[in-house]
Amino acid sequence: MADTLHRLSEALTRRRLTKWTPIDAQNREHRRLTGMEDPVLVRQRRRIALSEPRHPTWMADRLEAVTETVKDEYQQLDLSIAWPRLWLLIPNAVRDEVRAGRSAVDQATVLAAWGLLYAALGVLWWPALLIGAVVAFTAWRQARARVSVYADLIESVVDLHYTSLAAAIVPDNEENGQQLRGERLNRRLVKSR
Repeated sequence: MADTLHRLSEALTRRRLTKWTPIDAQNREHRRLTGMEDPVLVRQRRRIALSEPRHPTWMADRLEAVTETVKDEYQQLDLSIAWPRLWLLIPNAVRDEVRAGRSAVDQATVLAAWGLLYAALGVLWWPALLIGAVVAFTAWRQARARVSVYADLIESVVDLHYTSLAAAIVPDNEENGQQLRGERLNRRLVKSR
């Protein structure tokens, strides 16, 4: 079963990559010729993934894009290491927003599970199959939108509170007043692990 799921995952990822790659190549060529991206191609590419697809779903790639963006913008900062410390520093109002974003994603996931249960019931009663399909489609649409909002929230927390994290971990006098770089902050946070 696990092997079958792994093969399915790889096939879906390859399919998304096969769609994404030519659009990205066209956009890069357009940028080379005109000096700017083609907005139509950018929209088409983003419907598939924000960056080169690495996962079978847009939602998984969208969440990973946050990690990659943070790594690029903050000198290799590892979000998985920094997040627990950021969480302790952010104000309660911000935490509530992040929790609400995560809760919205969870609600869409529960709706998807109900859709699958209805679809399974369709084996015994065919109208349940239709109900399950509608519920699952609705859940997918909601989840996609909610994952995007949640990812934006996480990225915004880092954007707005990175300097607070750096200041809390390494006081100014230890760094001679220089901004603490992501790589160095990672080493400081990981310690001896």
